Amino acid sequence: MNITIVGGGKVGETLCQDLAAAKHDVTLIDTDADLISKLINSFDITGFVGNGALYDVQKESNVAEADIFIAVSPQDETNLIAALTAKYLGAKKTIARVRNPNYTKQANFLRNKLGIDMIINPELQAARDIAGNLQFPQASNVEQFAHDRGYLLNLKLPFQSPIIGLNMAAVRNRFNSVIILAIERKDGSVLIPFGLTEICEGDRIFVTGDIKELNLFYAYLGYSQTKIKNALIVGAGKITNHLIPRLLRGGIEPKVIEVNRTAAENLSMTYPDITVINEDGTNQQILDAEHLADYDVSIALTGIDEENLLISLYAEKLNVTKVISKVNRTNLLCLLYREDHNHIDSHSIITPRLLVADQIVRFVRAYGNASGSNVDALYRLCGDKVEVLQFNVKAHAACCNIPLANLATKKNILIAYIIRDNKLIFPGGSDIIQTGDKVLIVTTHKNFDDIDDILVGGNV
Repeated sequence: MNITIVGGGKVGETLCQDLAAAKHDVTLIDTDADLISKLINSFDITGFVGNGALYDVQKESNVAEADIFIAVSPQDETNLIAALTAKYLGAKKTIARVRNPNYTKQANFLRNKLGIDMIINPELQAARDIAGNLQFPQASNVEQFAHDRGYLLNLKLPFQSPIIGLNMAAVRNRFNSVIILAIERKDGSVLIPFGLTEICEGDRIFVTGDIKELNLFYAYLGYSQTKIKNALIVGAGKITNHLIPRLLRGGIEPKVIEVNRTAAENLSMTYPDITVINEDGTNQQILDAEHLADYDVSIALTGIDEENLLISLYAEKLNVTKVISKVNRTNLLCLLYREDHNHIDSHSIITPRLLVADQIVRFVRAYGNASGSNVDALYRLCGDKVEVLQFNVKAHAACCNIPLANLATKKNILIAYIIRDNKLIFPGGSDIIQTGDKVLIVTTHKNFDDIDDILVGGNV
């Protein structure tokens, strides 16, 4: 497909990488000629220097021929004008990143009346992810799907956990609806497990299942199920504004530390029932004075990655139950790697640019295969080595009505669950896929667009 991207920042760069790797024809528009040159040299894309919101620039860069137009510049207004202009010129689908909560509230109007097909707010998505992570505090990450009925947990196994030494068949016999989707070994190797695959000490597992049985499994591994009661947040930015009402609804009492007086006062006026401290949350003395060690959760949401990591490392040193950091430059995460396997890794990393990129890539894959089974959800695990995809199964899919045990699937494929008539099915060999199902697939293959790609001889 022909895809035009306006904005070569963090999100734009990630999209260029992902979409070019999927063999799409990508054109990047940005006002920074040096940035365009850098990204052209890094990825198989073309570039155009100019303001992507301008009619003449879009016309000259052939936006009218775009199958998908994506506006992810730093300015909301630029993105909205660019998406509207692209739609007028003839771009088939348009996407705009919008960060201002006032615009986000009008998302339905922007979609239904102005024709922008997708409105994305990275800070809102980040807040949702943080709130979801608090469901299972000692998981490194928690994804929700199937209208929040299903969960995908990233768990570093505790030292001497009772699951160590068991194989997948034994786990399934003990917990019928719990499925281990992928395993990351101590040496960094990643595998999609099958019946005889054993759990080893030091493993990180990625697991899904029915919520009730998943809670039992979580406790069986050796994790505490004590409910989160309070959270200390450093940073009063957009994510915090979206996060606070979610915490309050969940019965979690937040306190916020913000160094900027205006931002602190604005947050305090918006949420008069919470405590907001106008201090430097990177100062250890301030954290001690606010009794960080007594909080169940530490959430670092400043605008500087290094500050967030330092706050979180100090919170870990104080044995705070759950630690969450916003980090955009993920190469900094080597600071967190540990060789101490007695340490339970409950540090969650939130990367807004990747959340946005995943949403857009999911949209692109679904649109690219709108006539068949398309991607309804996309999650990336183990440093992008594993993809978890949820497909909508439409008519004439070749995988339908065949017992799963008889499906000729490629290697490194796991069919994790089927949703049928709003019910979660954790399938066995005798189950079948039917038209209208939603199916979760786990694979080390990349760029699956269709449920039939899992079959030997599929397109990918």
